[in-house]
Amino acid sequence: MFNNFFLDSSDDIHQVYSNSYDIPVVIISVLIAIFASVCAFEMVERLSRYTQRSFWLPIGAVILGSGVWAMHFIGMLAFHLSCAMTYDPWISGLSMLPAIAAAAIALDVIASATVSLRKLVFGGIVMAVGIGIMHFSGMASIRLDGVLRYDPLLFIFSLVAASGLAIVALFTKFFLVRFFSNTKPFISSLVGGSMLGGAISSMHYIAMDAAYFLHEHVNGEESVIIATSPTILTVAVGVVAILLIFSGLLFTFLGAKIAQVRNRIEAILATTSQGFVVMDVNNIITECNLAMSAMVAIEQGTLVGKPYFDLIASDNIADMKGNYQVEATVRRIDGTTIPCLVHGNEITDERGEVIYFFALFTNISLRKNAQIALVNNEARLRAIIDTVIEGIITIDSKGIVETMNPATEKIFAYQSNDVIGQNINMLMPEPYHSRHDGYLLSYLTTGQAKVIGMGRKVNGRRKDGSVFPMELAVSEMSIDGKRMFTGLIRDITEREITENALLASESRFKTMFNEAPLGIALIDSLTGQLYTVNPMFAKIVGRTMEEMADIDSMSITHPDDIQEDLDNMALLNAGKISGFQMEKRYLHSDGTHIWINMTIAPVYVEDKAHPRHLCMIEDITERKSAEEQIKHHAFYDTLTQLPNRRLLQERLKYDIEMARRDDKQMAVLMLDLDRFKAVNDNFGHLAGDELLQQVAERINVRLRDVDMVARLGGDEFVVLLENITHPQDAARIAEEIIADLCKPFKLTQSDEVRIGASIGISLHPQHGDSPDVLMEHADAALYQAKDQGRGCFAYFSEDLTNAVRERIALEERLRSAIEQQELRVFYQPQVDMVSGRIIGAEALVRWHDPIEGLMPPFRFIPIAEETSLIMEIGEWVLRETCRQGRQWLDSGFPPITLAVNISPRQFRRSDINAMVTQVIAETGFPAGQLVLEMTENGLMDNQDNAMAILNNLHKQGIRLAIDDFGIGYSSLSLLKQFPLDVLKIDKCFIGEIPHNNDMDIASAIVAMGHSLGFKVIAEGVETVEQLAFLLKNGCDIYQGFIKSRPLPAEEFAVLLREQQLG
Repeated sequence: MFNNFFLDSSDDIHQVYSNSYDIPVVIISVLIAIFASVCAFEMVERLSRYTQRSFWLPIGAVILGSGVWAMHFIGMLAFHLSCAMTYDPWISGLSMLPAIAAAAIALDVIASATVSLRKLVFGGIVMAVGIGIMHFSGMASIRLDGVLRYDPLLFIFSLVAASGLAIVALFTKFFLVRFFSNTKPFISSLVGGSMLGGAISSMHYIAMDAAYFLHEHVNGEESVIIATSPTILTVAVGVVAILLIFSGLLFTFLGAKIAQVRNRIEAILATTSQGFVVMDVNNIITECNLAMSAMVAIEQGTLVGKPYFDLIASDNIADMKGNYQVEATVRRIDGTTIPCLVHGNEITDERGEVIYFFALFTNISLRKNAQIALVNNEARLRAIIDTVIEGIITIDSKGIVETMNPATEKIFAYQSNDVIGQNINMLMPEPYHSRHDGYLLSYLTTGQAKVIGMGRKVNGRRKDGSVFPMELAVSEMSIDGKRMFTGLIRDITEREITENALLASESRFKTMFNEAPLGIALIDSLTGQLYTVNPMFAKIVGRTMEEMADIDSMSITHPDDIQEDLDNMALLNAGKISGFQMEKRYLHSDGTHIWINMTIAPVYVEDKAHPRHLCMIEDITERKSAEEQIKHHAFYDTLTQLPNRRLLQERLKYDIEMARRDDKQMAVLMLDLDRFKAVNDNFGHLAGDELLQQVAERINVRLRDVDMVARLGGDEFVVLLENITHPQDAARIAEEIIADLCKPFKLTQSDEVRIGASIGISLHPQHGDSPDVLMEHADAALYQAKDQGRGCFAYFSEDLTNAVRERIALEERLRSAIEQQELRVFYQPQVDMVSGRIIGAEALVRWHDPIEGLMPPFRFIPIAEETSLIMEIGEWVLRETCRQGRQWLDSGFPPITLAVNISPRQFRRSDINAMVTQVIAETGFPAGQLVLEMTENGLMDNQDNAMAILNNLHKQGIRLAIDDFGIGYSSLSLLKQFPLDVLKIDKCFIGEIPHNNDMDIASAIVAMGHSLGFKVIAEGVETVEQLAFLLKNGCDIYQGFIKSRPLPAEEFAVLLREQQLG
C-alpha cells in the first residue's frame, strides 16, 4: 500500500523507474475516447427527442463512461515501465463507476431544454472530476515493486485542463445543436465529442506525466493481493472496447431507423398546408415545417429559436396552455396578420413533466374574409337600397308588400308601416287598381307577362290621391323557393315638365333657325364638316340644302383665307380663345366669291373626339365692295388707276424703312411729260386723258413687280425703284422709259402723237433719308434735266449724272465693240524661275476703241461684269486664245501653256464645261496646254457646284489655277479638296518687296502652295530684287514687266522665235 500520495523531500527521485509509450496504442486510446464521446452525444441527440429520459440517459452514460474507462486502460497498456506491473481487478473494475456517473450528469445537462452557462460549467466540472476519480482509481489498481507518487502541480493542472476542456466541449455541443438542429445535427456531435475525447485524453496523459514510479522496497507485512496480469487486462479492455463499438453501431442503427421515421413525419408535415411548430418547455421554437415558414414569411432557420408567442398577435395567449384549440391572429414578418385555428398539445415524460409542445396552425383567412365580405355586402346593399333615389318595393306572389325603401316612401308619401302587409294596388290609380290582382294571377298561371323584365311608363297614386307619371320596371326572383317580385320606381314628374318645356323651346328654336336672316351652321371643329345648316346659309353660298350635306367649310373658303381660318380654329381647339370673328371670302356656286362676316363660338358636345362650333355668317359683299371703292378712290388715281400721292407717300416711307433696315439702295424717279400741253390744246382733254392712260401702261411694263409708279397729277409721275445695286441701275430704267415714251402714241383722234419725257433721279441714302427730302431732290433733278434740253435724265448730283451718263455711253460702245470685233488678246510671258525660259503666257483682253485707242481692262471689264457682257467676252477670249495657240503649234513653235481668266459671273452662270469642251474641239488646241484661272471669291461663291465643275474640267486634262491668291477669302480645307494645279501670288504682295513685310506673306504663300502640291506663279515682278527673293524662296514661275509687258500675238511670237533660235 502507498504511504503517501504526493512527492515530498524524503522521496528519492533518482530511484524512478524509466518509462516509455507505444505511440500507435496511444493514438488508439485517444480515438476510443473520441468515438465513445461522439456515440454518446449522437445517441442522446437522436433518442432524447423521441424516447423517455429513463431510456436514453443510462445507455448514454454507460457508453461514455465505459469509453473513458477503456481509454484509460488502453493508455496504460501503451505505458511501459522498467519493472513488472500488474493490476488489481476489483479496483480496476470499480473505477468505471465514477466515469459512468459523471457522464450521466454531463449528458443530462446538454439534453436539458433549458441550458445556462452555470449548468454547462457545472456539467464540465463534474465530468472532469468523474474522469479524475476514474483515472486515479485505475492508477491505484497498479501493482509493482515500488511506490507511486504524484507531482502536485501537474496533478492539479490535469484536473483543471480536464474541467476546462469538458466545459468547452459541452458548450460547443449545445451551441452547435442550436445552430445545426435542422440541417446537420451530426456536426454538433462530432465537434463536441471530439473536444470531450480530447479532454479525457488530455487529463489521462497529463496525470500520467504527474506520476512518479519509485524503486522502493516496501517493508513490513505484505498482503496477499490477487493481481491481474497485463494480458488479462488487455482482454478485459478489448472486450469493453468491442462492446463500446458494438453499442455505438447499434445505436447508430437505431438512430437511422428513428431518422427514417422522422423523415417520413417531416415529409408529411412538408406537404401539408397547415403550419406545424415544436417548442421546448420555455416556448422557444425548436422545429417548424415549410408551411409555417411560408405562413409567417420567415425562413425556417430564422424561425427556429424565436419565442413561440411572438407569432401570436391576438390577446388570447392565456387560453393557449396545455391541450387547446383556439382561434388566434398570427403576426407575419411584414406586420400583417393572418387569422388561424390553432391546435396545441403538450408532451410529457414518465414523470409527468412537460418535455416539449407542438402546435398545428390552420389558415382560416378565406373563411374569415368570406364572413366579413358577406356582412359588408349585406350592409352595402342595405345602404344602397336606402340611399338610391329610385323607389324599390318587393311583393309576394299574392301582391302583398313585404319591403319598401325610403325613396318609395317619399315618392308615394306613405310611411312603410302603412304599406307593408297591404296589397300593392293601393299605390295604383284606376284602372290598374282593380285589375292588378287579375294581371298577377294570370302571370302566375300562364307565365305570360307584359311588364315582367321590362320597363314602361305608368301612373302612380300618392297618399293624397294625386296621380303622377312614373317609370316602373318589374323583375321576378326566388328566395328559399318563394316567388317574389321587385319593382324599381322612378318619379318622372319633373322630367315630363322639362321635356315638354324643351319640346316647346326646340320648336321655337327651329323656327328662329330656319327663318333667321343670318346663315347658321354647326361645324366639326377638326374636319370642318357641316352637320346642320339653315336655309339662309345655303342661300348665301349659292347651294341647295341637299348640296350642303356633302360640303365642308374649307372646301368653299377662298384659298387666300384658308390659313387664317385654320390658325384661328387651332387656337379655338387648343382652348386659347373662346371664339373669334373674322371677315373672309366664300366661293359662290356661280364661280364668284362673296365676302362674309363670320362669328365662331364653341358648342358643348359629349363626343370629345369631334368637337363642334357654331358658325354664323352675314353676307357683306356689297359693303366690302363699297369699302374697296372708297379705298380705291382714296389711294388711286381715277383716270390711270395708278397709286396717287397719298399712297405714294405711305409706300415711300415704308420703302425707306426697309432699305435702312437691310442696308439697300433705292431710287425715286420724278417724271414730267414734254409737249403734253400741246396734245391737250390740239386734241382736247379727252385725248389728253387717253394719252395719260397709255403713258401709265408703258411705264408699268418697264418696271419689276416690286417697283411702283404713281401719278401726282397733271402730267407728273413718280417711279419708286427698290433694292438697286448700282446708281446707274436707275439711269438704265430712266433711259428705257424715256425711249418708250418717245415712240408715237395711237389715240382715238390721231395715230401719230409724239411726246417726250424728262426724269429727275434722287437716291437713298445718298440724296436723302425721308420721303419729303427725296421727293424734293428728285424734283430739283427734274428741272436740271429740263434745263439740259429735255428728253433726258439727271441725278440730283451733277457729277453723278455725268458719271452715269458716261458709264452708260461706255456700255453701249462696248456692246458695239463686241459686234465690230474691236477686242484684242494680248499675251504676257510666264517664265520658268530656274531656266529663265518662257513656258507659258497669260491671255489678257484689250479694247481697241476707235475714239480712245487701246483701252485697258479696268475701264470696261467692271461694266461687262455688271451687264452680263462678260459672258460673251469671256467665251470670245477663250476661243481666240485657243485658236492662236493652235496656230503657233502649227507654225512649229514649241508647246507652251496658255492661261485664260474665267470671271466669277461666267463660272457661276454659264455652262463652263460644255463651252470649254466645244472650244477645244473646234480649235484643236490641246487641253493639257490650257490653264483656266479663277479667283478665290469666284470659287467660294459657287461652292455647291464648284467641285463638280472643276472635276469635269480636270478630267479633260485642263489645268486649273487660283488667280490673285491672298486678296480674297477662302477655306484652305476646301482649296485642298479642289483639283487645282497652280497658285498665283497677287502682285500686291510682290510690288513692295524688299521694302515692307510682304516678303513674309509671299514666302508663306509659296510654302503653303508647295505643301498643297501646287505650282506657284508670282505675277507683277518688275525688279531684280523681287526676282532674287522669289528664286530664293522656291517660287516656280514668274511673269511681269521685268520680262515683258503684255504683247499682241505677233510681237509675242517674235519672243518665242528668238527663244527658239537663241
